[in-house]
Amino acid sequence: MRLAPLLLALLAAGAIALAEPPKLFVAEVVVWRVGKAPTSQFLLLEWRGGCRLEIRPPEDSIALLVRVDASTPFKPSGLAVDGSEVVPRASEGIALIEDFAWVNFTKLGFVPKVLAVKFAEYPAKPPVYALSDREGERVWGYIVSVLLRNASRTDSLAGLKLTVLTEETLIIPLATGNVTLHSVTLLAAEPLQPLLDRLRGVAVELKATTLYYSELKKALSALYVYANKPAGCQVELDGYVRAEGVLGQAFPGNPALLRPLPGFRAVIGACSLEVENPGPYDYVVEGYRVAAGRGGILTILRLSSAIAATAYRRGVLAYNLSVYGYAPRVRLPAYSYSVRVSVTDAKGEPVGDAAALLAGAGNALRELVSVANGTCVFENVPPGEYVVSVVVGGREVGRAGVRVEREDVYVTLNTSLVDFEIAVTYPNGGRVTGYIVTLKGDGAQYVSHEIEGRALFEDLPVGRYSYVVRKGNLTIAEGVISVEASRSSYVVVTDLSRVFVRVVDILGRPIPDARVEVKGPVTVAARTDSSGIAAFDLKPGAYEVAVPELGLRSPLEVKTSGIQTTLVYVPRRAYPLAAGALAATALAVAVSRRRSSGVEVLELEGDEEWPS
Repeated sequence: MRLAPLLLALLAAGAIALAEPPKLFVAEVVVWRVGKAPTSQFLLLEWRGGCRLEIRPPEDSIALLVRVDASTPFKPSGLAVDGSEVVPRASEGIALIEDFAWVNFTKLGFVPKVLAVKFAEYPAKPPVYALSDREGERVWGYIVSVLLRNASRTDSLAGLKLTVLTEETLIIPLATGNVTLHSVTLLAAEPLQPLLDRLRGVAVELKATTLYYSELKKALSALYVYANKPAGCQVELDGYVRAEGVLGQAFPGNPALLRPLPGFRAVIGACSLEVENPGPYDYVVEGYRVAAGRGGILTILRLSSAIAATAYRRGVLAYNLSVYGYAPRVRLPAYSYSVRVSVTDAKGEPVGDAAALLAGAGNALRELVSVANGTCVFENVPPGEYVVSVVVGGREVGRAGVRVEREDVYVTLNTSLVDFEIAVTYPNGGRVTGYIVTLKGDGAQYVSHEIEGRALFEDLPVGRYSYVVRKGNLTIAEGVISVEASRSSYVVVTDLSRVFVRVVDILGRPIPDARVEVKGPVTVAARTDSSGIAAFDLKPGAYEVAVPELGLRSPLEVKTSGIQTTLVYVPRRAYPLAAGALAATALAVAVSRRRSSGVEVLELEGDEEWPS
């Protein structure tokens, strides 16, 4: 099968973007329970333009923390308790700051059935950096002080990334009477505008102090140091104290908000993690090969924003993964799916025998499988855009585009394949039997043997074919046939004549098992049956028919109509005795000729005697 040119054509026709797997990031979930040590679980989450993590805390939980590394660009952005979005308040034990969401169930007063954390994209940062209220590299957040006319307006801030640090009711005496205002201090994330929009018209006064972040080596001064130690990474900090006050207490410990002392020092070393690859692909992770079903411990000398992992399917690039964040152990996911194809012919019936080709438009992945009983399956297919093509005899007979994303794909591919039969007849309409038909087209060849008067072809492409019909060693017909989807049968009329040679003795009794030879444009031979008849398919022309073992021979003129010929065997010593019989035979033949012009008596030649 000639697939190389076809494959190039498919790839050129289907040059569309490869669908990449999602980005991955590590989230740590820490649970504190009554009378037990904290338990930590690392989850590998998918980012597909958004992410939502639902947690069902144990009933005896005291607190729960959801944390991502500072180098992760996907950070907690919202919190929902039992299906309702909440405004994080330090007084209620809820904090939503930068890389973490922290809930103290003791302060909250109950353990929710479901805690949902929503994630959004924010700038990635180093694990330890400086915070200052002076100009820095970028804005980190805002400490906002606001006076509100109505305390309930604070509840309208649900869905924003912020934490209410303090709330206080102020009664201001005026000559006209007392005025009640509500003072709120909160830590808000960048950008600030959504918060300002919510407070427009209800804030009497608003003051925002901008906090900037900078790398430690670039910071001229530091009001705070933000530290978020990645799991499995060496981070050493010296010369600091924990930040106090409501803001400092809103941090769980890791991450932590620190006050740097003179001589503050931070050393960030290598990271170590165990990588597991369950398969079916091989991975190359940060330059290290991790075969399918294997694992290993990787050491990353320099902390980076993402771990690069490349999947290979049978040596061909399948996809690239970016894993953000670190964990003691990372189990690499397998984005592997099946593409199941149902292949039907032009009438919607299952195709029995064909080849199906899967070709990736954005990579070098390609695979060829056989179609059996109308179906085929491509296994371990990575996400991407593909073209499935059905090929018969090197000819493409159907094509379908396939997009593999998050699940197995099922597709029905309708082809131009047809089933049809070829019957071969004599000029008088009689059916020829025992023949073989060979079709050729586009470099492919198909052969079918006659069964019950027809040669059946299944699942062939429509189009023009040259045909040759042979019976034994004789080519009895040839030409060109145009196969169409709307037709299921074709008739080839050959110029053969059906010739019957009957061998009898002088009394008209059949002589069975006599070898009859016919010589002319072709030489054929056959033995007589129990009726003394041997049948031949001969083209028009001059032949000699003979029965060598009986010494019989005679010329034979074959025309377009069928012929019945009788050879009578008479031993030489029986000639005188046969004279009367011959006269009677001649009379019978004359009568027969009047009844049927298809009977001819040949000249009798006999040089053998009857067996005594």
